[in-house]
Amino acid sequence: MSSFQQFPDRNRDMQDGIERHVFGKLEWLDSGAIMKVRGNGTVDEEVILINIGQAMNLPENTNTEVIVLASGSDTNMKFALLTIPRDKQRPWKEGTGGIQHPTDPNRALEFNEKRTWLTDGNYAVGESGTIEVRDGKVYVRGDLVIGGDLEVTGNIRGPLPSGTGSPPPPFEE
Repeated sequence: MSSFQQFPDRNRDMQDGIERHVFGKLEWLDSGAIMKVRGNGTVDEEVILINIGQAMNLPENTNTEVIVLASGSDTNMKFALLTIPRDKQRPWKEGTGGIQHPTDPNRALEFNEKRTWLTDGNYAVGESGTIEVRDGKVYVRGDLVIGGDLEVTGNIRGPLPSGTGSPPPPFEE
């Protein structure tokens, strides 16, 4: 790619093709995401966000590091990798890994030897919360098909099979 900048200006703040910046703002365009990064002793820039399957949209000017992979000074040749704030990184136990909430290390999807574990007790599945776990209760908004035995260790409450009952509370996004 060509540039009208002089050589010293084009190669400012680049060491081995990597620059360090601080998160500014993320903007979603039809063609993908553009990240505004604040310079770390340099100028602010807008660069292309590399989407490698993980995503987060932090509040504007969050104090988190952005690594910019640069193959030149032209911003069309720079790509941003967003990191989780260092003081918010989950301390994973040995032999585990997963995906964490970008600003809450206690909320994660953890993979360990025994199970896949959603560490937060509240979650939902499906566009309209077909299955939702909230505050220790499980809500099913649809037909429940059981292909095996059903074991109940507590009381069964609710309407008779032919009666009417109250539906689960509405799903809130």
